[in-house]
Amino acid sequence: MLAHYGYKPEMEQERLESMLSWNIDGLILTERTHTPRTLKMIEVAGIPVSIS
Repeated sequence: MLAHYGYKPEMEQERLESMLSWNIDGLILTERTHTPRTLKMIEVAGIPVSIS
């Protein structure tokens, strides 16, 4: 699955929330700047994450 959020942190949060509800197995993030809420959601999800 692929999601593009136009480098808008608020949109990234929304897309991430959606993806996490689908029980994804991991994430590959290509942007290096994330909101505190996004980082917390990733931490709580406990899934593998690669930031490239």
